[in-house]
Amino acid sequence: PDDKILKEGDNNKNVKSIKIGLKALNYNTGTENNDFDATLKSAVESFQKDNKLDVNGTFDKETNRKFTEKLVDKSSKDDEVLKTLLKKLK
Repeated sequence: PDDKILKEGDNNKNVKSIKIGLKALNYNTGTENNDFDATLKSAVESFQKDNKLDVNGTFDKETNRKFTEKLVDKSSKDDEVLKTLLKKLK
C-alpha cells in the first residue's frame, strides 16, 4: 500500500494485500477480501504490539514500514506467492 492510512471500514485492494501479508506472518486476518473489518483491526493491533509500534489498529505509514520489513525477512527464494505480494507493495 501507499502512504494512505487504512482503517476499519475501508474497502479496497490494499486491504486484501495486508490480509495476505499478515496471514503469511501468522496473524489471524479472517476472510481474505477487501474489507478492513474488526478481525483485521485486531490482527493489526497484535502486529503493532508485537513490533513495539503505537497500537492504534490503523495501518499507518510506520506499521506499513515494519510490515514490509517483516515480509522481506520472511521471504525466501521458494516463496513465489510472497514475492508477488512484495512486488505489489512496492
